[in-house]
Amino acid sequence: MRAASKSIFILPIFATLAFLLAVSGAFAGMGLSPGSVTFDNMVRGGYSERYFTVSNPTDDDVNVSVSFEGDVSSWMKVEPANFAMSGVTYKIVKVTVKVPTTAANGDYTGRMLAVARPAPAPGQSGNTISVASLVAGDVNIQISDLQLLRFNVERLEVPDTEECRPIIVTAGIRNTGNVNVTPAFHVDIMSRDGGTILQKYDYSDKPLLPTTATSISLRVPYQMEQFKCIPAGLYTASIRSLAGGSTMDASNLNFQIYPRGALTLGGEILELNAPNNITLGEIAKIEALFKNTGQVPVSAKLNVEAYQGGRLVDTLTSDPADTYIGGVQPLTVYFTPKSGGKYSLVAYAAFEDKKSDVKKADIEVFWPQSYLIAAGVGVAVAAATGYFLLKRKKK
Repeated sequence: MRAASKSIFILPIFATLAFLLAVSGAFAGMGLSPGSVTFDNMVRGGYSERYFTVSNPTDDDVNVSVSFEGDVSSWMKVEPANFAMSGVTYKIVKVTVKVPTTAANGDYTGRMLAVARPAPAPGQSGNTISVASLVAGDVNIQISDLQLLRFNVERLEVPDTEECRPIIVTAGIRNTGNVNVTPAFHVDIMSRDGGTILQKYDYSDKPLLPTTATSISLRVPYQMEQFKCIPAGLYTASIRSLAGGSTMDASNLNFQIYPRGALTLGGEILELNAPNNITLGEIAKIEALFKNTGQVPVSAKLNVEAYQGGRLVDTLTSDPADTYIGGVQPLTVYFTPKSGGKYSLVAYAAFEDKKSDVKKADIEVFWPQSYLIAAGVGVAVAAATGYFLLKRKKK
């Protein structure tokens, strides 16, 4: 009888808590946009991604957790799943779907849940009871056997260049199908009147997942024949974009080749990012943001010199990366110190036959705790051995 009374008393409490959690806006009036999303024409083993905006319109700081429920919960992943939000801000999260290879054709449903709780005040215990706000978005996934192989060309550019420099074609593409697509391109460099083809070039990129986008850089050779450059003049690049042999886009873009030296070459490192400190045995990622400030696309490399005590101990060079006119390109090297202590880094970008201004950074490398313990033990053993030998000599 006592147990039954206790259950009757607890049930309303749980019901009240569930009500507070389920009422959108009970605490913070959280927002989720879009409110629903449909993943059409997915195939077994397929991939797709979308972006949602979680908004906090109140003045309160909150901690947010995002999860899924329903038929598709195990197929879905969100990045980030947990994060803090200040008042009157928003956060964009990435939601991905990976359909199991064993899934049957049909329509599947689920919900995306974003739960916000007040962030504890400084010094406040994390165990205090707080009312949460929940907002939900519907998720629908349609699985079929229909395979769509296609992509959209969202950007296509051929900037001017100089004699005996590569002709750079840049393309921004998005996979609008439901299976992986390998973008391919055929480029004809023609005289402006279209009467003469001076150079042909074929290029194939790596596979691109459905719904994802990428930027591609094609370096068309500048020679008409061996050791002979395409002369200065006005030209047209005829570009066909292909998927599985089918043409996705066909465009003609005009550009100009100038005499060598007519255009300005320029570049700078906007910022150099390196960890302030690491532990010996760790690898330090050093990244520079290089901006092409000139009038010609360039291939840039990051060079980093590491000094310790004024002595050069290592030289690092990144892979070259094409950088468009006005574009910003991250250039990365990895540094593995061989001993503890302070290191000074001197970095610059090299492009064509030029160098950018220097950027500097310092890294403090700490000895691991195990090294310190071993060193202490070694000193103790050496001291004990010396004391024993000295005492034995006196005898």
